[in-house]
Amino acid sequence: MRYFLSERNIRVTFLIYFNRPSKRTAAAHLNIVADDEHLITHPEFWPQVTQPYEYFRDEVDLLFELSSIYEEFGSVILMGDFNSKIGGPRCKIKNDERSKICKTLMSTHNLCSVNMELMCKGPVNRFQSYEGSPWTCIDHILINRTKLQHVKQTKVIDNHSFSTSDHHPILCTLETESHLLNPQETSDPTVSWERAK
Repeated sequence: MRYFLSERNIRVTFLIYFNRPSKRTAAAHLNIVADDEHLITHPEFWPQVTQPYEYFRDEVDLLFELSSIYEEFGSVILMGDFNSKIGGPRCKIKNDERSKICKTLMSTHNLCSVNMELMCKGPVNRFQSYEGSPWTCIDHILINRTKLQHVKQTKVIDNHSFSTSDHHPILCTLETESHLLNPQETSDPTVSWERAK
């Protein structure tokens, strides 16, 4: 990453990499000179990569495993760029290989895409690649279908100033469940002045 940035005249003041099990992606904490910020926030600055099907399947398998483990402890919410079309009441899709894998994950864990439900406002399709291909719906917030009553609002923001990507942001307000027990009432220890006499 440091070489990639320096080749593009980005002045890096701090860079630390985070360990990732996948060697296909990178994660880092990056500080740059403020004057260069406008350069790296432009979506076309960063390299574009399309993962092979096998890598995609491995990533969905990992989501499957994580969902299986964590649903025992409470609600599981998966969100992000799935690089897969996922349909719902707002958008019917033609299932390709990636969609079929995601559909299996979703049916096994009873998940639905909040932004594909009728309650969602805004545009259905949120992404268009730079090559001018058709708009698609690959960004999703997945929750257990039985938890849909906890979704208070969801919308896709179109043409907003904080959207610095070719993906439209999805905003979702959820009412969360509390698993805390009601605290027992306790009184602070006090001195009984009547008894102290």
